Amino acid sequence: MEFDLKNILMLSNKDHRIFIQYVSQFDRFLKNSQFDKLFNTVSELTEFMTKDTFEHFRREEDVFFIAALMITQDEDILSLILKLQKEHGSFENDIQYIMKISNQSEQTKNDNNPLALDKLKTFLLKLKTHAEREDKLFSKIFNGKKEAQLLLPKLINKFESKNKKA
Repeated sequence: MEFDLKNILMLSNKDHRIFIQYVSQFDRFLKNSQFDKLFNTVSELTEFMTKDTFEHFRREEDVFFIAALMITQDEDILSLILKLQKEHGSFENDIQYIMKISNQSEQTKNDNNPLALDKLKTFLLKLKTHAEREDKLFSKIFNGKKEAQLLLPKLINKFESKNKKA
């Protein structure tokens, strides 16, 4: 099976663009006090996250992070990879809280709890920054690298076969 490195990286970038789109919508609705639309956006994001985000994190950790660690010896990059992986764990906890907020009753949503809105905004901004840093990291490490062209398909096949069994 022939792999195109650009298409492999786009798997991750596509999810990142979706996250960034939700952040933009959230900011616009918050700025305009459109709380009904804001909470609809949060509900959509929560649905997306429960379906795709945990697999996205696993794919990054089992494929992209491992490949990056095997390809580079740069201490700054290695430190960034560890930080990004740690953030995945933090995001999983935040997602549980976001799910709780999105499942609140309509009355509670209409109260526009400032603490919940602040938590949502902080989470989405952290997620946006995280996605942007990963995109830059992956582009820097993998673009034009022969070892990435050889290594990533093997790791992807391993990841996909492991997930078929699970």
